[in-house]
Amino acid sequence: MHRLRIFPLVLALGCGPAAAPPALLGRLGFTVGDGIAGGALVEGHDLLITVDPATEAHPRTAEEAALEVDMFNPEQVKSEVLADGFAFTFETPGDVGRNFFVHVRREIGGKAYWCEATVTSAPAQATALAACKSLRR
Repeated sequence: MHRLRIFPLVLALGCGPAAAPPALLGRLGFTVGDGIAGGALVEGHDLLITVDPATEAHPRTAEEAALEVDMFNPEQVKSEVLADGFAFTFETPGDVGRNFFVHVRREIGGKAYWCEATVTSAPAQATALAACKSLRR
């Protein structure tokens, strides 16, 4: 497990040898860049996760998120109530294969964050979900 500090939060990524320090994330194929709304973009093989402060454009409740997810005509929808928010995962068919989505809202330290990923495999979806759920101060 690797911990990556992004703005005031830490994101845990389950990859590579557990003993490797976070400084080796680049060697493991991860890059971190600026997110769209002042957050972060984490990229790696078959993995793209964005973590941003939540805005008015992001659903505030699980009910609002469910309505947004329905616009994708999703399959395999799973929702989870978290102690500090909610998480949705779902799949859609795409032009070159299946797309796997992760949408997570968390309230951490009195501030709302939106973590999401669109990936091409179920294992990458599980990794992205675990990473979004791992966010902490």
